[in-house]
Amino acid sequence: MALFAPFGEKTVTEVCLWAYCLIGVALPEELVFRGYLFNRLYAALNESKRAAIIAGVVSEALWGAMHAIAIRLLRYREGPEPRKPLW
Repeated sequence: MALFAPFGEKTVTEVCLWAYCLIGVALPEELVFRGYLFNRLYAALNESKRAAIIAGVVSEALWGAMHAIAIRLLRYREGPEPRKPLW
């Protein structure tokens, strides 16, 4: 619980939501973009130093594009009155 100390007291629901976001969202995201996509691109480009740079740029560009789409969808769903942030 020391991790939540700077943000004040949290309910069990908020702690569970934080854990879900960390384990259920961030971990698979890392596995897909940095674990799978980066390594597949790196291997397809003959595993050179240049291949590592290209694979990193492409995988991070796709990561950024997916987050831009997600933010746009969340804003569209919220309507004219934005919701309060969780934290």
